[in-house]
Amino acid sequence: MDKTQQDRLDQAIARTRPGIEPKADFAAWQRSHPDAVRALQVGVFRTRHTNLRLAFAAAAMVAVAFSAGMYFDRFITKAQMARLQASVTQAVATRLAQDLQLYAQQYGAAALAAANAYTQQQLAALARSIEATRWADRQELTSALQQLELNRLQDLTFIGNSLYAWASMGAQYTDQQAN
Repeated sequence: MDKTQQDRLDQAIARTRPGIEPKADFAAWQRSHPDAVRALQVGVFRTRHTNLRLAFAAAAMVAVAFSAGMYFDRFITKAQMARLQASVTQAVATRLAQDLQLYAQQYGAAALAAANAYTQQQLAALARSIEATRWADRQELTSALQQLELNRLQDLTFIGNSLYAWASMGAQYTDQQAN
């Protein structure tokens, strides 16, 4: 893990400490996930553009039907006109519903793919964070055990020196008593 990744990981861990409220940074997410943003924007643009085209097509069909109705009024009976109007209306409504369903599915699939990619990235970051925390805990435990061992050795040396000093004092006292 290089230095920048470690720094980013440390910052992420620091932001998730208890008592600190997490902050969403949507602008940073947009910069780090340009493909997902582009997929979402293309889906919205296509839907708006397609809806506009469908509205123009429906208006054109109504205008043509109205013009044709006025011109052919002499040749077409009212019953035939009603059937033709119902047929055109039904065809436009069916086509519009099919197109809207298709674009909704495509947009939903793109949004789902972007969300899945983001979720996978977040899970990977979480796993790295957990592993880094475990590593830090192991390092702290190792440091504590080393300090305990150092303290034990210092205590052992102190006790040994003290016993040696007591023994030397006892020997001097015995030598003085003997003289």
